[in-house]
Amino acid sequence: MPRYSISYPCKVVTSELLPSFSSVVMAASKEDSEIVVGVQDFGNSDLDVINFLSEQPYTRIADTSASVNLSGTLNKIIASSQGRFLIRTDSDDFMHPLRISELRKAIERYGSFSILGQAYRAFRGREIGPLNISSADSIANKLQLLPGVPFAHPAITLDLAKIGLGPYDETQTYAQDYMLHVDNVNTGNYIGGPTIATYYNSPLLNSKEQELKRKKQLEGHERAMLKMWQKIECMSISKEDIHQIRCSLVTNEHSTRRKTNDRGQYMSKFLEAIQLLKTMLVNKQLT
Repeated sequence: MPRYSISYPCKVVTSELLPSFSSVVMAASKEDSEIVVGVQDFGNSDLDVINFLSEQPYTRIADTSASVNLSGTLNKIIASSQGRFLIRTDSDDFMHPLRISELRKAIERYGSFSILGQAYRAFRGREIGPLNISSADSIANKLQLLPGVPFAHPAITLDLAKIGLGPYDETQTYAQDYMLHVDNVNTGNYIGGPTIATYYNSPLLNSKEQELKRKKQLEGHERAMLKMWQKIECMSISKEDIHQIRCSLVTNEHSTRRKTNDRGQYMSKFLEAIQLLKTMLVNKQLT
Protein backbone atom coordinates (compact mmCIF):
# COMPACT_ATOMS: atom_id res chain seq x y z
CA MET A 1 0.00 0.00 0.00
CA PRO A 2 1.17 3.57 -0.65
CA ARG A 3 2.51 5.63 2.23
CA TYR A 4 0.96 8.89 1.03
CA SER A 5 -2.56 9.59 -0.22
CA ILE A 6 -3.15 12.86 -2.05
CA SER A 7 -6.71 14.12 -1.72
CA TYR A 8 -7.92 15.86 -4.86
CA PRO A 9 -11.53 17.00 -4.34
CA CYS A 10 -13.50 18.22 -7.36
CA LYS A 11 -17.03 19.51 -7.34
CA VAL A 12 -17.18 19.40 -11.15
CA VAL A 13 -14.49 17.86 -13.37
CA THR A 14 -13.58 19.82 -16.51
CA SER A 15 -10.46 20.19 -18.64
CA GLU A 16 -9.62 23.38 -16.71
CA LEU A 17 -8.18 21.35 -13.84
CA LEU A 18 -5.68 19.44 -16.01
CA PRO A 19 -2.70 21.81 -15.43
CA SER A 20 -3.25 21.55 -11.68
CA PHE A 21 -3.68 17.77 -11.83
CA SER A 22 -0.51 17.31 -13.86
CA SER A 23 1.49 19.01 -11.09
CA VAL A 24 0.07 16.50 -8.60
CA VAL A 25 1.00 13.53 -10.83
CA MET A 26 4.55 14.85 -11.10
CA ALA A 27 4.90 15.15 -7.31
CA ALA A 28 3.33 11.71 -6.74
CA SER A 29 5.79 10.10 -9.16
CA LYS A 30 8.71 10.85 -6.84
CA GLU A 31 7.41 8.99 -3.76
CA ASP A 32 5.22 6.05 -2.75
CA SER A 33 1.92 7.84 -3.35
CA GLU A 34 -1.62 7.56 -4.65
CA ILE A 35 -3.97 10.27 -5.87
CA VAL A 36 -7.62 9.99 -4.86
CA VAL A 37 -9.84 12.19 -7.01
CA GLY A 38 -13.19 12.84 -5.30
CA VAL A 39 -15.91 13.76 -7.77
CA GLN A 40 -19.00 15.31 -6.22
CA ASP A 41 -21.06 16.11 -9.32
CA PHE A 42 -20.74 13.49 -12.05
CA GLY A 43 -23.80 14.77 -13.92
CA ASN A 44 -22.22 18.13 -14.77
CA SER A 45 -18.69 16.79 -15.17
CA ASP A 46 -16.90 15.98 -18.41
CA LEU A 47 -16.82 12.17 -18.49
CA ASP A 48 -13.99 12.17 -21.02
CA VAL A 49 -11.83 14.10 -18.58
CA ILE A 50 -12.83 11.78 -15.71
CA ASN A 51 -11.83 8.78 -17.83
CA PHE A 52 -8.56 10.50 -18.71
CA LEU A 53 -7.79 11.13 -15.03
CA SER A 54 -8.59 7.53 -14.12
CA GLU A 55 -5.99 6.33 -16.63
CA GLN A 56 -3.18 8.39 -15.11
CA PRO A 57 -0.51 6.78 -12.94
CA TYR A 58 -1.17 6.46 -9.19
CA THR A 59 -4.77 7.69 -9.64
CA ARG A 60 -8.14 6.42 -8.42
CA ILE A 61 -11.55 8.04 -8.81
CA ALA A 62 -13.80 8.15 -5.73
CA ASP A 63 -17.53 8.73 -6.11
CA THR A 64 -18.36 11.40 -3.52
CA SER A 65 -21.70 12.37 -5.06
CA ALA A 66 -23.52 11.72 -1.79
CA SER A 67 -21.56 14.56 -0.18
CA VAL A 68 -23.38 17.83 0.43
CA ASN A 69 -20.21 19.90 0.83
CA LEU A 70 -16.41 19.80 0.69
CA SER A 71 -16.17 18.39 4.22
CA GLY A 72 -18.16 15.34 3.17
CA THR A 73 -16.10 14.93 0.00
CA LEU A 74 -12.85 15.04 1.99
CA ASN A 75 -14.15 12.48 4.49
CA LYS A 76 -15.08 10.10 1.67
CA ILE A 77 -11.67 10.55 0.07
CA ILE A 78 -10.03 9.80 3.41
CA ALA A 79 -12.22 6.74 3.96
CA SER A 80 -11.15 5.31 0.60
CA SER A 81 -7.47 6.26 0.89
CA GLN A 82 -4.80 3.65 1.56
CA GLY A 83 -1.93 5.75 2.84
CA ARG A 84 -1.11 6.73 6.39
CA PHE A 85 -0.46 10.37 5.50
CA LEU A 86 -3.21 12.38 3.80
CA ILE A 87 -1.88 15.24 1.68
CA ARG A 88 -4.34 18.07 1.12
CA THR A 89 -4.60 19.98 -2.14
CA ASP A 90 -7.29 21.61 -4.26
CA SER A 91 -8.05 21.43 -7.97
CA ASP A 92 -7.07 25.06 -8.63
CA ASP A 93 -3.68 24.90 -6.89
CA PHE A 94 -0.30 23.81 -8.24
CA MET A 95 1.72 21.30 -6.24
CA HIS A 96 5.47 21.74 -6.07
CA PRO A 97 7.19 18.75 -7.72
CA LEU A 98 9.29 18.08 -4.60
CA ARG A 99 6.47 18.51 -2.09
CA ILE A 100 6.20 14.85 -1.11
CA SER A 101 9.95 14.23 -1.21
CA GLU A 102 10.42 17.16 1.17
CA LEU A 103 7.49 15.95 3.26
CA ARG A 104 9.25 12.62 3.77
CA LYS A 105 12.33 14.47 5.02
CA ALA A 106 10.19 16.61 7.34
CA ILE A 107 8.55 13.52 8.84
CA GLU A 108 12.00 12.06 9.49
CA ARG A 109 13.18 15.37 10.98
CA TYR A 110 10.22 16.26 13.20
CA GLY A 111 8.82 12.85 14.14
CA SER A 112 5.34 12.65 15.58
CA PHE A 113 2.61 15.09 14.51
CA SER A 114 -1.11 15.27 13.81
CA ILE A 115 -0.93 18.06 11.24
CA LEU A 116 2.16 19.21 9.37
CA GLY A 117 2.08 22.44 7.40
CA GLN A 118 4.64 23.05 4.68
CA ALA A 119 5.44 26.43 3.17
CA TYR A 120 3.47 27.90 0.27
CA ARG A 121 3.16 30.84 -2.07
CA ALA A 122 -0.24 32.37 -2.81
CA PHE A 123 -1.00 33.61 -6.30
CA ARG A 124 -3.76 35.81 -7.64
CA GLY A 125 -3.91 36.07 -11.40
CA ARG A 126 -0.31 36.64 -12.50
CA GLU A 127 0.84 37.97 -9.13
CA ILE A 128 2.75 35.55 -6.88
CA GLY A 129 3.18 36.39 -3.21
CA PRO A 130 6.11 35.76 -0.86
CA LEU A 131 7.00 32.40 0.64
CA ASN A 132 4.92 31.73 3.77
CA ILE A 133 6.68 29.56 6.35
CA SER A 134 5.08 28.28 9.56
CA SER A 135 6.80 27.65 12.87
CA ALA A 136 8.13 24.26 13.95
CA ASP A 137 6.90 25.10 17.49
CA SER A 138 3.67 23.18 18.07
CA ILE A 139 2.48 25.37 20.95
CA ALA A 140 3.07 28.56 18.94
CA ASN A 141 1.06 27.06 16.08
CA LYS A 142 -1.81 26.08 18.35
CA LEU A 143 -1.92 29.57 19.86
CA GLN A 144 -2.59 30.84 16.35
CA LEU A 145 -5.89 28.92 16.42
CA LEU A 146 -7.40 31.76 18.47
CA PRO A 147 -7.68 34.05 15.41
CA GLY A 148 -7.34 31.46 12.62
CA VAL A 149 -5.26 28.60 11.22
CA PRO A 150 -1.47 28.23 11.51
CA PHE A 151 -1.19 26.50 8.11
CA ALA A 152 -2.78 27.12 4.70
CA HIS A 153 -5.10 24.23 3.86
CA PRO A 154 -3.53 23.24 0.50
CA ALA A 155 -0.16 22.84 2.26
CA ILE A 156 -1.16 20.53 5.13
CA THR A 157 -0.62 16.81 5.68
CA LEU A 158 -2.64 14.78 8.18
CA ASP A 159 -1.35 11.73 10.02
CA LEU A 160 -4.45 9.53 9.84
CA ALA A 161 -3.01 7.28 12.53
CA LYS A 162 -3.49 10.21 14.92
CA ILE A 163 -6.53 11.94 13.46
CA GLY A 164 -8.46 8.92 12.20
CA LEU A 165 -11.06 8.58 9.47
CA GLY A 166 -13.84 11.10 8.91
CA PRO A 167 -12.13 13.98 10.71
CA TYR A 168 -13.95 16.80 8.93
CA ASP A 169 -17.08 18.29 10.51
CA GLU A 170 -19.70 17.84 7.78
CA THR A 171 -21.90 20.58 9.24
CA GLN A 172 -19.07 23.00 8.38
CA THR A 173 -19.56 24.05 4.75
CA TYR A 174 -16.81 26.67 4.87
CA ALA A 175 -13.63 27.06 6.94
CA GLN A 176 -13.64 23.28 7.30
CA ASP A 177 -9.87 23.08 7.70
CA TYR A 178 -9.96 25.63 10.53
CA MET A 179 -12.53 23.46 12.29
CA LEU A 180 -10.35 20.39 11.62
CA HIS A 181 -7.46 22.09 13.43
CA VAL A 182 -9.72 23.01 16.35
CA ASP A 183 -11.25 19.54 16.66
CA ASN A 184 -7.84 17.82 16.68
CA VAL A 185 -5.92 20.25 18.85
CA ASN A 186 -5.30 17.58 21.50
CA THR A 187 -4.37 14.67 19.19
CA GLY A 188 -0.73 15.56 18.60
CA ASN A 189 1.77 18.18 17.49
CA TYR A 190 1.09 20.83 14.85
CA ILE A 191 4.42 21.23 13.06
CA GLY A 192 5.40 23.71 10.37
CA GLY A 193 8.14 23.09 7.81
CA PRO A 194 10.22 25.47 5.66
CA THR A 195 10.05 23.68 2.31
CA ILE A 196 7.50 24.80 -0.26
CA ALA A 197 4.53 22.53 -0.83
CA THR A 198 2.22 24.36 -3.18
CA TYR A 199 1.21 27.44 -5.07
CA TYR A 200 -2.15 28.37 -3.57
CA ASN A 201 -4.74 30.04 -5.78
CA SER A 202 -6.26 33.05 -4.01
CA PRO A 203 -8.99 34.18 -6.44
CA LEU A 204 -10.09 37.76 -6.93
CA LEU A 205 -13.45 38.64 -5.36
CA ASN A 206 -14.84 40.24 -8.49
CA SER A 207 -18.43 39.02 -8.53
CA LYS A 208 -21.45 39.05 -6.24
CA GLU A 209 -21.34 35.25 -6.09
CA GLN A 210 -17.75 35.29 -4.84
CA GLU A 211 -18.55 38.03 -2.32
CA LEU A 212 -21.46 35.95 -0.98
CA LYS A 213 -19.15 32.94 -0.72
CA ARG A 214 -16.61 35.05 1.15
CA LYS A 215 -19.28 36.15 3.62
CA LYS A 216 -20.19 32.52 4.28
CA GLN A 217 -16.52 31.65 4.68
CA LEU A 218 -16.19 34.29 7.39
CA GLU A 219 -19.29 32.98 9.14
CA GLY A 220 -17.74 29.50 9.12
CA HIS A 221 -14.49 31.00 10.37
CA GLU A 222 -16.27 32.60 13.31
CA ARG A 223 -18.00 29.30 14.13
CA ALA A 224 -14.65 27.50 14.35
CA MET A 225 -13.12 30.44 16.19
CA LEU A 226 -15.88 30.36 18.81
CA LYS A 227 -15.37 26.62 19.36
CA MET A 228 -11.65 27.19 19.92
CA TRP A 229 -12.19 30.00 22.41
CA GLN A 230 -14.75 27.91 24.30
CA LYS A 231 -12.01 25.37 25.04
CA ILE A 232 -10.29 27.89 27.32
CA GLU A 233 -11.14 27.52 30.98
CA CYS A 234 -12.30 30.64 32.83
CA MET A 235 -12.90 32.48 29.56
CA SER A 236 -16.41 33.82 28.99
CA ILE A 237 -16.99 34.45 25.29
CA SER A 238 -20.06 35.05 23.13
CA LYS A 239 -20.74 34.89 19.39
CA GLU A 240 -20.85 38.69 19.33
CA ASP A 241 -17.47 38.86 21.09
CA ILE A 242 -16.01 36.53 18.47
CA HIS A 243 -17.46 38.62 15.67
CA GLN A 244 -15.97 41.80 17.12
CA ILE A 245 -12.59 40.15 17.73
CA ARG A 246 -12.53 38.80 14.18
CA CYS A 247 -13.41 42.24 12.78
CA SER A 248 -10.89 44.01 15.01
CA LEU A 249 -7.93 41.63 14.84
CA VAL A 250 -8.32 39.41 11.77
CA THR A 251 -10.30 41.14 9.00
CA ASN A 252 -13.09 43.71 9.04
CA GLU A 253 -14.78 42.32 5.92
CA HIS A 254 -18.56 41.96 6.00
CA SER A 255 -19.18 43.76 9.26
CA THR A 256 -21.69 46.49 9.92
CA ARG A 257 -21.20 46.33 13.67
CA ARG A 258 -17.53 47.07 14.15
CA LYS A 259 -16.80 49.59 16.91
CA THR A 260 -13.31 50.96 16.46
CA ASN A 261 -13.24 52.43 19.95
CA ASP A 262 -13.63 48.91 21.40
CA ARG A 263 -10.52 47.55 19.69
CA GLY A 264 -8.45 47.94 22.85
CA GLN A 265 -11.03 46.00 24.85
CA TYR A 266 -10.93 43.08 22.44
CA MET A 267 -7.15 43.18 22.20
CA SER A 268 -7.00 42.82 26.00
CA LYS A 269 -9.35 39.85 25.85
CA PHE A 270 -7.22 38.33 23.09
CA LEU A 271 -4.00 38.72 25.08
CA GLU A 272 -5.68 37.17 28.13
CA ALA A 273 -6.83 34.22 26.02
CA ILE A 274 -3.29 33.66 24.71
CA GLN A 275 -1.89 33.40 28.24
CA LEU A 276 -4.65 31.06 29.43
CA LEU A 277 -4.39 28.84 26.35
CA LYS A 278 -0.59 28.69 26.57
CA THR A 279 -0.81 27.50 30.18
CA MET A 280 -3.32 24.81 29.20
CA LEU A 281 -1.16 23.65 26.30
CA VAL A 282 2.00 23.48 28.40
CA ASN A 283 0.15 21.52 31.10
CA LYS A 284 -1.62 19.37 28.46
CA GLN A 285 -5.00 20.29 29.87
CA LEU A 286 -6.72 20.97 26.54
CA THR A 287 -9.55 18.68 25.47
